Amino acid sequence: MLLLVSIIAGAISYASAQFLWYAPFAFGPEYLRSKNKDEDSAVDVVTEPGARFQFFLGIMIPALLMGVALVALKTVTDRIVGTAIGFLVFTAVLGLVLCLPKYVKAIFFKRRPERLVVIQDGALFFGLLGAAFAIIGSTV
Repeated sequence: MLLLVSIIAGAISYASAQFLWYAPFAFGPEYLRSKNKDEDSAVDVVTEPGARFQFFLGIMIPALLMGVALVALKTVTDRIVGTAIGFLVFTAVLGLVLCLPKYVKAIFFKRRPERLVVIQDGALFFGLLGAAFAIIGSTV
């Protein structure tokens, strides 16, 4: 039961971090500009029938998968390191491993990474750490 609570806590925290990251007061407008869209077209898409449910599933399914992956990572790091700090370090390393190849490629080809990539990687990293703290809190 505790495992399920941890997965749900991690998923809710990850999804909440994503919603906050892309909110109009955070990086939402910048994200839309990077995709060459304006706020009016984004509102039009959201008001289409079934769009909100589709967006909800588009956030919650990856969030649940991320919650499962992070609970598995916590189980492994508890056996190896045995501390919450170790789990946070492993989570940060996971975020870097997922994000770093794009930046190495950009450096190798002497280009700046696209703004859209930076925004999306920030959301991923913010979501990972938020979910990690939720999982730690739910297992204490």
